[in-house]
Amino acid sequence: MTGGKHREPTPPAVLLPSDLEHVRLLIRWAVVAVVFGVISGCVVHGIRELLLLFVSLRELSPGPLFFTLPAIGAAINGFAVYPLDREARGDGVYTYIKVAGNTREQLGIRFVLLKTLATLATIGSGARGGLVGPLVAIHAGIGVTLARRFPFFARFVSEGQMNLRPSAVCGAAGAVGALLLAPLGGGVFAVEILFGGALAYAALFPAILTSTTACFVSAALRGAFPRTIWTRPEFSMSPNGELLILVLAASVIAGVVGILFVFLNKRLPHFLEKRAVPHGLRPVIGAVLATALALTIGKEVFYTGTDLFAAEIPLLLETPGALPVLSLFVLMVGIALAVGFVVGGSGSGGLTMPAMTLGVLSGALVAGIFSVPPAESLPLLVEGMTACLASSLNVPIAAAVISLEVFGAGTAYAAVLGSVIGYQMGRGHLMYRYLKRP
Repeated sequence: MTGGKHREPTPPAVLLPSDLEHVRLLIRWAVVAVVFGVISGCVVHGIRELLLLFVSLRELSPGPLFFTLPAIGAAINGFAVYPLDREARGDGVYTYIKVAGNTREQLGIRFVLLKTLATLATIGSGARGGLVGPLVAIHAGIGVTLARRFPFFARFVSEGQMNLRPSAVCGAAGAVGALLLAPLGGGVFAVEILFGGALAYAALFPAILTSTTACFVSAALRGAFPRTIWTRPEFSMSPNGELLILVLAASVIAGVVGILFVFLNKRLPHFLEKRAVPHGLRPVIGAVLATALALTIGKEVFYTGTDLFAAEIPLLLETPGALPVLSLFVLMVGIALAVGFVVGGSGSGGLTMPAMTLGVLSGALVAGIFSVPPAESLPLLVEGMTACLASSLNVPIAAAVISLEVFGAGTAYAAVLGSVIGYQMGRGHLMYRYLKRP
């Protein structure tokens, strides 16, 4: 250089201060994931075992009692549980959205206990509703409580970006991962459901770690680690031109079913609210309507134990192939109406598992109409489940990931096509009021 002193270039730093901060953040994530994951896995396992016990006892009950149990459970909720905490009503996902997106919202142990009791009274009595929504709310309450009692949990991720409560998000992720045995899908679902099809990385990574821990704790308690069914020899995964066309048709039909499912689950609450029906009577009205439907169509619209948990989806898949097309259609309509009556009447049941079930039945309907052999029908069932879930809940990435974790990589093309088509069809029909996208 001329006119100045030559300076040697500064060598790059091996370690920057930000690197140390990232390491500390990762350590905090790991600690929180272990604590929240172990708690979630144990709580989900306990609730699952209780509900399985209730299902077994209900199957032994005489006919008249079998059909009156949902109304009894609804009366307990309407007149004993809900007056103590109104947030214990409904599917629970919107409660989770409110709490995760607003640090001023409070949920405590009182809510956790009441929501658990309401869920046992609703689903344990046989009324149709899923477990994902209630468990997401319960675990969000556990996460918020832990963060309030132990400030370490409230500070492990910066909340300045989106004002999110990572403790609530991690609690919800642990619930989904433990229930569905989907370590990656549980974390993605817990974040994606907040924004209706978008992801926030600040919450995603700790959520996935928590979901993974909870998944393996739950699987260990059940005595069987997660496994997929795509290796079963009776199912063929090789698509051909004709099957690919049917897969696309199944995704469109399942997407329409998802849109109708959204409309149905908003209709009854609007009807009851417009007529100022007392809140205590609403779950009873929903249960009575669902019972009348079961008496008309058959008790299959109630829970039978097989379709109660996602781990039993492979068993559920064997049922549609044995039913004629008309019976499949009637069952699909009956389940959709029963969920609309129960959850729309403020019953403590979720919408995620019913949406998955309706999607499976949609795919089975297409397989039955076009006489697809059972050994080749699995892609249609996967496509239908993924499309209906993405269409009704606006969670395309979570829907695809959960399908891959449940059914295996052999169904990847069906899972991806179903999630994309279902989401594009249903994105204008929102089930919940989501947070603003990050």
